[in-house]
Amino acid sequence: MRHEFDVDTVPGWTVDFWLDPACPLTRHTARWVVRIAEEVPLQVRWRVMSLSVLNEHRDDDPEDDPHGYLWIPARVAAAVQTEDGHTALGRFYDALWTEPDGTEREWIGDIDAALQVPDAQDPLQLWHALTGLMSVPAFHEIKA
Repeated sequence: MRHEFDVDTVPGWTVDFWLDPACPLTRHTARWVVRIAEEVPLQVRWRVMSLSVLNEHRDDDPEDDPHGYLWIPARVAAAVQTEDGHTALGRFYDALWTEPDGTEREWIGDIDAALQVPDAQDPLQLWHALTGLMSVPAFHEIKA
């Protein structure tokens, strides 16, 4: 039996999502969580962890990273989370796995480019500025 409920009457949920920025399986799960958050009252609080750190003292190397290169994205992500918070970490993580045209990558992209993610308020500020301009009767168009 399927139970239906009105999402407006059910309090929202907060999910602490622990991500390894270089793990494709973590990214696959993150995409799923983001899709769910678009449909139900769910807030995602992004947190960084590193499978390389967790597996550091194992005899085998499940990441196949003998030189420790996978520590780099984890350290950068930890710095983003520490300096700018969980929301910024989520934006960085999304940019790391997304092409500039919006398509999903199969593997992480350039860390420098991912750090150039615009502030989430920038598009909103631009929207408010444009709606303000459109309210002026003499306004007709913007040209580049």
